Amino acid sequence: MSYIGSRETIPFLANLFSRDPEALVKAAAAEAIGKIGVDPEGHALRAFEYALLPPFRLLDETALTAVAAATGALSRFSGPPLSDAGVRILTILLRYDNFPIARAQAQRELASFRRFN
Repeated sequence: MSYIGSRETIPFLANLFSRDPEALVKAAAAEAIGKIGVDPEGHALRAFEYALLPPFRLLDETALTAVAAATGALSRFSGPPLSDAGVRILTILLRYDNFPIARAQAQRELASFRRFN
């Protein structure tokens, strides 16, 4: 989807991420969103943040890692105010101690923001 997708497919992918119960589908949707790299209306970032908070906490390392990478890509491209939402999402992921790969990806994404500022 990321190869043929465009900004118009972001709402579809964000909806797929939100509604599909399968973690690998969520991971694939998040990865596609990150590769497309734009979220003009903030649909994807809202879906990611919602998935990280109770009662719907996403608890799959692959999906969480994809969310971190996609959030970083979207935030670097969009800038404020969407980057503020991205920082909030990545900060939440830093608290996921049981998922070291996702946590490390969130740290890398946050560090990349410092390099661009």
